Amino acid sequence: MQIYILSVIGLLLSLYSLFVSFKLKNKKYKPFCDLAKSISCSKAFKSEYAKVLGFHNSLLGIFFYLTLMLTTYLDLYVISLVAVLGAVFFTIYLAFITLIVQENYCVICIGSYIINFWLFFLFL
Repeated sequence: MQIYILSVIGLLLSLYSLFVSFKLKNKKYKPFCDLAKSISCSKAFKSEYAKVLGFHNSLLGIFFYLTLMLTTYLDLYVISLVAVLGAVFFTIYLAFITLIVQENYCVICIGSYIINFWLFFLFL
């Protein structure tokens, strides 16, 4: 049950991230997750690291959480585990970029990092 709850929360964070990414095209838009200069989701979402192979990271998150819910429901443990391992490695990479390279604390990003690590520990 925890996997589903965490996946739904991760899915909602990813959907919000995608929403903000598109709304940021409007220069007047200021998301609620922009709390200060160094606590900014828009800084992360507008960076060169916000996409992989042309896809928004949030789309990858949406795909991941939906896949995890489906594979867990179908009891495909190995596929779920591989998905979670991939997400954790990608999370470590993104956390390094966000926190160390950009010196930024993206609240939405950190929320998804916590969820991905929590999911990883559930699969151990």
